[in-house]
Amino acid sequence: MFNASDDDYSGLLHRLSPRGRLWDSLPAGLQALYDGIGGVLASVHNRVLDVLLEANPLTADEMLDQWLAAYGLPEPGSVLPASTEDRRALLAAKLTTRRGQSVARMLAICSACGATASVDEWFDAGRPHTWRLVLGSDCIRFRCGVSKCGEKLVDFTDVGAAVRSQIDRAKPAHTIVEYWDV
Repeated sequence: MFNASDDDYSGLLHRLSPRGRLWDSLPAGLQALYDGIGGVLASVHNRVLDVLLEANPLTADEMLDQWLAAYGLPEPGSVLPASTEDRRALLAAKLTTRRGQSVARMLAICSACGATASVDEWFDAGRPHTWRLVLGSDCIRFRCGVSKCGEKLVDFTDVGAAVRSQIDRAKPAHTIVEYWDV
C-alpha cells in the first residue's frame, strides 16, 4: 500500500489511453483533464488507505471513540485515559484478553492494561476464594509512609482504575479480589 500522488494517476490515465500518433503527445486540454482526474483519484486512493487503517481498532485515530463505545469502554465506574495511546492500550486489553476465570487471565488483563502484577490465591476457612492482586506502584496512589493524612486510603491511577474495572468484570462471581501495593 502506498500513498498516491496526482502524477501517479494522471500517468496511469495516459498509459491507458488508446495507442497511436494522436495519443502519443497529448494536447494541453487533454493533459489538463488527465491531471484533474488524476488528482481526484489520488485523493480517493489516499482516503481509502486511511479508512482501511480505521477498520482496525488498534490503529484507528478518527474512529477510536466509536470503537471504544462499540466495546463498552469506558466501563461503569472507570474513566478513559487521557492519551490516545493509553486508550488504544485499554481497547487492546479488551480485545486480546483471553476469556476464562483463572489467575493467568487476571495477569493477562493487568499486562494488557500496562500494569505489572502478581496474584496470590488461598483457600482457608476464614477467607475462601480470595485472591490478593499485588499491583505495581504505578497503579495505586496511596502508599504507606509516603501519603499524607486525609488522603483516600484506596485511590487508583488511570491504569490502576482500568485494571480494577477489568478484573472486577472478569473475576468469578464467588471470588474476592484484594488490591495490594508492592
